[in-house]
Amino acid sequence: MRNHATIYKALKNISLVLATIAIPAILATVIWGQSGEPAVQETLVGTWAVTGSASGSPFLAVDSFTSDGTSVAHDNSASPSIETITQGPWRQKESTTFDWAPQNFFFNSSGAYAGVVKSTITITLTSPNTFTSSGTSYFYDANGNFLGSGPVTENGTRLTAK
Repeated sequence: MRNHATIYKALKNISLVLATIAIPAILATVIWGQSGEPAVQETLVGTWAVTGSASGSPFLAVDSFTSDGTSVAHDNSASPSIETITQGPWRQKESTTFDWAPQNFFFNSSGAYAGVVKSTITITLTSPNTFTSSGTSYFYDANGNFLGSGPVTENGTRLTAK
């Protein structure tokens, strides 16, 4: 009986030593990556200051992505009387790659509904606080007829409270 108690106590001590060494090492690898550099934060959740281009026209935007897979984006590409804010779902595709499907309505100069812009965009986190994206915007008139498409790109920097 004494041998079992001694063996149990020795195994318990070895387990405590291994846990004391292994857990911090595992956490350091997960948090900092194997190279010792900080790992890319694998979340798009947050608010981003954006510079972009749609069909060759530059714009500024603020894009916000929530944890439930929804988004809201405001940009200066057109007057608020001509287009709505952009909204749409997003999902994580790979560890640092995301699919985004935003859309917004647009109106003519007299304020009548003129159509919708639907985009398909791939976003790639390039660091915990930056992303690049590229995709295509598709334009439809008020009757749902396809009008054309154009490329859209964005570069984003995470906004943080200070």
